[in-house]
Amino acid sequence: MTESSPAQQAQLYIDLHRPAEALRILARVLATNPDDVDALRAMAIAHPESDAGWQSSHQAILAATRVTQLAPRDAHAWRILAIAYSRMGRSKQAREIARTARGLAPALWASYTVVAAVDCDAKLITKDTRESMAEALRLAPNEPAVLFAAGRVASVEGYSRQAREFYERVLAVDPDHVSARNNLAVIDSGRGNEGRALAGYLGILSIDPHSTLARKNLRLAAHRMLTISTILTWGATVAIGGVFIHAREQFDNGQSAASPDRTIPIITAVVAVALVGLYLGWIARRSGAAFARLVRTLPYTEKFLSVWAGVLLASLLGLLVATLTPIDITSDIYGWILLVLAAIYVLGGLIALIRRAL
Repeated sequence: MTESSPAQQAQLYIDLHRPAEALRILARVLATNPDDVDALRAMAIAHPESDAGWQSSHQAILAATRVTQLAPRDAHAWRILAIAYSRMGRSKQAREIARTARGLAPALWASYTVVAAVDCDAKLITKDTRESMAEALRLAPNEPAVLFAAGRVASVEGYSRQAREFYERVLAVDPDHVSARNNLAVIDSGRGNEGRALAGYLGILSIDPHSTLARKNLRLAAHRMLTISTILTWGATVAIGGVFIHAREQFDNGQSAASPDRTIPIITAVVAVALVGLYLGWIARRSGAAFARLVRTLPYTEKFLSVWAGVLLASLLGLLVATLTPIDITSDIYGWILLVLAAIYVLGGLIALIRRAL
């Protein structure tokens, strides 16, 4: 048995989602031989795997560009270069390079899927994109990477049902395909099925605990749940609080000596709490055991969302308790609930915007 080369060892680490170890091996190789084509190619793959930021994509471009200079007909290096440019948002260069790669190796399915990938990133599906995708499916109809690319093309064009079929075919061949699982969850979320989406994201993390994409989408799903629950609670508080605030004004002005009838506010408060409970229960039923896991892990993974959930729970309890307190206290409680819910909602939106920008 022949000993594997350092580049091959590095690729094994990349396949195991351990790019940091791969980069250490490759750095040693390139320190003594900076023009080692195999090591440079592996370096171009490892950098984006280690970090999704601009710097990693830039390093991948430098390494892949050097390979194309040393081996101009290395189609693999051209494909890596196209993806790296696409990740940096430089769609024009990415699309041109992808087509260069396709021309260098027209017999390989990967030459056609790279065209589809960068066009999907650019949200620009053309006749050439579709023809490339059709050729990739003809060459490798059961290859997970080809089926995944076809799902992406269908999704960008707005055919979510067709996209789902392709992603499910991917998972039939490769049940641990993280990206297909993620995109299926995104489709579920887009259709309002947050419970199924949550189960999908948590399923991804059970396969790849380091998936930043799954964590990001899970955070967004939890944010949407809390947003809807907060809006329901805030609306109910306005409806009930308005009755008591008006009654307090009459009481303070001496226009009324009697406390207002509490029947309608109590019923409204109970209905509001029930609506939030039913909404969360519906999500829990759709997500199965994943919902309980989310509740257990949220305090450790998402501090702010945990605080938000605590504030929402306290507000719902306050909504019920306030209907039974003296009138002068009741309106104060509703006022504070409105203020706190509005503040946490706005703060949540700002944090979400900042995270998207980073």
